[in-house]
Amino acid sequence: MQVLDRAIDLLMTFTPVEPALGLTELVRRTRLSKPTTFRLVQNLLRRGLLRQNEDGRYELGAEVLVLAASCRVDLRELARPILRRVRDSLNETTVLSVRVGDERIHIEAVESTHPVRRSAFAGERMPLYAGAGSKMLLASMSDDEIDAYLAREDLERYSPTTLVDPRRIRQEVAAIRSRGYSEGRSERDTGGGGVSFPVRDQLGAVVAEMHVSIPLLRYTADLRARCIEEVGEAAAELSATLGYRPDAIARKARRR
Repeated sequence: MQVLDRAIDLLMTFTPVEPALGLTELVRRTRLSKPTTFRLVQNLLRRGLLRQNEDGRYELGAEVLVLAASCRVDLRELARPILRRVRDSLNETTVLSVRVGDERIHIEAVESTHPVRRSAFAGERMPLYAGAGSKMLLASMSDDEIDAYLAREDLERYSPTTLVDPRRIRQEVAAIRSRGYSEGRSERDTGGGGVSFPVRDQLGAVVAEMHVSIPLLRYTADLRARCIEEVGEAAAELSATLGYRPDAIARKARRR
């Protein structure tokens, strides 16, 4: 079992942002001895799970593609138990949404059991500038994409707190990017609040957002702090399941 664990650890050091690694780097990442790492590499090469490229570094081999072809990734299916766990902990409606064109669409939701609760259902659509989840997806777009969206979108004021000034929306986007999460209070209708975190794929791109939707009467400072912690951890867990490795992406960025 130890040999198997070590071989898996070695294979998992390869990521889409760092697809090729030398033996020295593999030793450092796995924290194994050089002889042990070399033996593992040779066995993985023999089984086609690794290959050696022209510059001598190692990459995942063709047999990995055979395994990957048997893997079916369903974002809703992966997210469902995580959403349910957050709901059970906070007892507030927990939602997963994606961006489709100029709209946010719920693809999965687990509702609170409180008699007074915020409701959500799969297929519900909303604009990208109003609400915690929508603003999270907006912030994931490039500045050019945001400028084009704001130029063509009719910015309707749903409530007194809805941001409809493009300048203020851009300021909010900058704040979201800086702190890593989005927050909204009664922006689409009165009486609701919540926080949203990004869900990222193996390349670090935001593919969805996870948020909790809470009646303002329960949205206290203590509950808000719990939401930030628990939704943040849950979104990070789902991102990791999709192959997101922030350390690898950070290393690549530092080398640029």
